[in-house]
Amino acid sequence: MDQCVHGDLPTKVALKKRGLSLDDGCSCCNEEPESVEHHILPISNFAEWWVSVCKKGEDAACLVAFYAWAIWKARNSFVFDKVMLCLNKVSKMVTAAFWEFKDANSDILDQHFSSSARNVSNCCSWNPPPVGALKCNIDAAFRKNRCLAGGGVVFRDHNGVLKEVVILKHFKACSALMAEAFVLRAAILWAMRFHFRNLLFESDSAILCATVLGTQPCPVEIDTIMYDIQTALKGLILLMFVEKQMF
Repeated sequence: MDQCVHGDLPTKVALKKRGLSLDDGCSCCNEEPESVEHHILPISNFAEWWVSVCKKGEDAACLVAFYAWAIWKARNSFVFDKVMLCLNKVSKMVTAAFWEFKDANSDILDQHFSSSARNVSNCCSWNPPPVGALKCNIDAAFRKNRCLAGGGVVFRDHNGVLKEVVILKHFKACSALMAEAFVLRAAILWAMRFHFRNLLFESDSAILCATVLGTQPCPVEIDTIMYDIQTALKGLILLMFVEKQMF
């Protein structure tokens, strides 16, 4: 699904955009260009639609993801093996994969919560924002050996209802702190795009929190990013910035 959202799925349309010289007609029907919208799901704004599906719950998102996977698998079976999978077989494949996933996750949760060795002090608590405000949780992952990072941004209201989700994929960074700062900057810009103004930001980076709050000098590695952050924050009506609390 991540490849569908970001346009990375190697459909013929995507491959042609990357510079490959080929006919972009659909391998199955040969009537329309082979794009994500044509071959997987007929949705014009796939990323926006996928966020709306995620809001409906885990089961809905899982089913859509498994159907997309099965359709793409059926396409590859036809293109590379010349075997056409019938709709009934694709549906059975999806049903089996979905329930296998549900059972596996159920077992993991049962083991996790029944374990006497479970250490609650290593878990994070989520505290709601004030009524009328939104809470924006940000987090980044950093791969030091390749200087690559990714991140996520989640907006929820005071009832914990999911409002928007943003995924940041494969951007360059030289440290975990820089990656976290990049995600924060993106979160602020997306908040303005969504017309969110009353916000409480939460990050697990103590250094980033202290820098934004002005309680410690800005590290040189994020100096430029911090300037962008402070400038963008002026567009928000209410700002609170907290370090993620542990319980």
